[in-house]
Amino acid sequence: MRKKNFRLHLLAALAYALAALAATPALAVDSVIAGGPSSGTYYKVWAPNLAKGLKSHGFETATLKTKGCVENSKLVASGEADVGFCQGDALKHAMATFPEVAQNVDILGTLGKECGYAAVNTSGKLKSEDDIGEGIRVAAQKNGSGTQAGWAYMQSLEPDYAKATTTYDSGSRALGKVASGELDMTLWFTSPHNLDHRLLQTVLTNDSLKLLPLDDWSLDDKLPNGKSVYTLETVTVKKAGFGFDETITTLCTDAVVIGNTGADEELLDTVADIVMRNSNYILGK
Repeated sequence: MRKKNFRLHLLAALAYALAALAATPALAVDSVIAGGPSSGTYYKVWAPNLAKGLKSHGFETATLKTKGCVENSKLVASGEADVGFCQGDALKHAMATFPEVAQNVDILGTLGKECGYAAVNTSGKLKSEDDIGEGIRVAAQKNGSGTQAGWAYMQSLEPDYAKATTTYDSGSRALGKVASGELDMTLWFTSPHNLDHRLLQTVLTNDSLKLLPLDDWSLDDKLPNGKSVYTLETVTVKKAGFGFDETITTLCTDAVVIGNTGADEELLDTVADIVMRNSNYILGK
């Protein structure tokens, strides 16, 4: 009898606990962050760190997986996301392509540089960026990615670039096609501090590939905050154990945090403050 009563009491307690749990409301989401691809830095590092910073100010957040910069800007413009991340050049391209982005998106702050890396065949047609033009086949990564939008924007500034044929081959497969001669060039954007980047390491260790300097001074335009879209910088691509590091001159653009102009003002102000005061925390440094 005692065992039976004990079981009844136990079942009653469990039922009560489950009912109480079911009745507990889920935490309300105060803000939505447009992140990026699940394997990318925006989604894996920046968005979680920004979410932690917002939580310390009382904001609960959710993060969306996206294709990258262009989708981020469109989600923020439509209000489906409150804030997001984007390359400066990709944002400029999105603003020129989608009126709602130009109307509804503000830059809340910058998170350092992302630089362009172009890989070509060591015995191919491209000896310098001046050779990019008609008859050249360029892999611009996935359609909708920051690199693809950046390349489209570069083509709008440089008429010779616009004559090149663009494909959406991406990653190591694009490098393989450049190494085999099927394509002439592929490019990607990443932090200049990311010396372990998989594509960069592949180029540095493959005799059929080399990096091409992107040093065209005609790629000049301004972001809405007045800063230049591109700067030419000499960046390290390989640290030397002794002697001089291996470097390349290339174009770099700001990584920016964007917000919907109609989002909660306190939220936008908090994001801007976190970016200005704790950018290294967001970057995971």
